[in-house]
Amino acid sequence: MPDVLVNPYCSVADVQAEIKNAAAALVDEITRAINRASRWIDDWKARDYFLHDYSVTPLTLTAANALVSDGVLLLPHPGIVSLTEVLEGAGTLTEGVNYSVVYERARREAIGLARIGGGSAGGGGFINPYSTIGQEAPSSSPFGWALGYSTGQAVTLKGKFGYDQTGFVPVTSAGDTLNQLSNWVLTGLGTAVVFWQIATVSGTQARVRLFSDAAHASLIAEGTGLNASVVTLTAQNGSGVSGTVDMVYLGDDLDAANTLTPGTPVIDRTVVPAGIPQEIVWCALQIAAAFSGSNRKEVVGVDGAKESIIDRSIPKAVFDVLGRKGPILV
Repeated sequence: MPDVLVNPYCSVADVQAEIKNAAAALVDEITRAINRASRWIDDWKARDYFLHDYSVTPLTLTAANALVSDGVLLLPHPGIVSLTEVLEGAGTLTEGVNYSVVYERARREAIGLARIGGGSAGGGGFINPYSTIGQEAPSSSPFGWALGYSTGQAVTLKGKFGYDQTGFVPVTSAGDTLNQLSNWVLTGLGTAVVFWQIATVSGTQARVRLFSDAAHASLIAEGTGLNASVVTLTAQNGSGVSGTVDMVYLGDDLDAANTLTPGTPVIDRTVVPAGIPQEIVWCALQIAAAFSGSNRKEVVGVDGAKESIIDRSIPKAVFDVLGRKGPILV
């Protein structure tokens, strides 16, 4: 069974280009090298860069596991893809009213939440960021996060953290009485129902269109293909919606009852997370090339002759880019 990428920080094609070898026989070895390289970086940086989904089961931060620095409740997985709910005890906190998102200056990466105005939605003691983690400050503490051991209070977060690996959005189709369209693979959909049409363009081609409204006034994606083909849908009017659909054209269907209802987006752990820092991608590429066992470099011998050798060492530049090895946080 072929090896599979798991939360990779670079692609197989990237490594193939780096080692100048696209042989199919090496794909599994390169895949393993990328997985090892990506986890090596996680270990070195004492953090990771892939998606952590707490959209259903919330992330719970307590006095036992939370880190607070200068009043900022640090995210265990830096980067916010979405943040839909923040609770302090039983109290709901609102961004801009009760808390603000704090970003790392250079990269603009979300690293934590700062309480606005101090106080607590649920009462109890506070963690003092200037004391040992876990020690309580008085309830009048200005540092603002109610995580006291004595109260057992927690802050819970719902959302997605790290860097996005959301793949296609599965949809439920309605209205396709002739079964002309199947295997919808769409990205960029929200939660709202969208509306589809299919119509002939010529004797051999047909067009599929998606709209955000039943009146078919707001086009969000469309694509044209042979009557029996896979149609590529491209985003229209800045919608961000795109994808593919299998089409077997049998007749025009412009009914307003033709709908697609989005389901839960599928997380694709085989893709490089969107938007991860480019220096991390570059480092993963260099390390994976070294780990692949196929990274050939030309060197010049003492006699001046060039020869090709296998280089298994991680380049010094990688350590310069990554910086010092991060602390182990328990």
